[in-house]
Amino acid sequence: MDQSKWKNFIVGAMLHEGVKQENGKYIVSISDLTFDLLKDTFPTKYLNVKGTDTRPMYMGSDAVLLPQGDGSSKRIVDAIALDDYKDYIMSIVGNVDISLDPTTNKATIEDPKFKEREAEIGKSIAKDYGRGGYEGD
Repeated sequence: MDQSKWKNFIVGAMLHEGVKQENGKYIVSISDLTFDLLKDTFPTKYLNVKGTDTRPMYMGSDAVLLPQGDGSSKRIVDAIALDDYKDYIMSIVGNVDISLDPTTNKATIEDPKFKEREAEIGKSIAKDYGRGGYEGD
């Protein structure tokens, strides 16, 4: 990463309201998470715009994946996808904090309700695995 991009990242992520820095990660509540914050926090992502003038998007590996609490992730390709993600997370566990790690390009939610839900869904899937049902492609 060139120096100017790194400098913009350091300054950019901390300019957003409600962002806390802890152990090299940026922590923000789901309600305060913005698409601009994602772009500023992950300087190696969101570099190649695709889509149209009315809805520019970032596709494939250029977008960040955010955890959904069921073992899967949602690819955030634009602000509309982020709003959908935030609505979903708020509906299942409320306004929890999300940790954004620019060194690994990963995000995590450490909230106990979120983790418990993820574990329960994993157990539910595991109990039926090996019985000949839906086991992949």
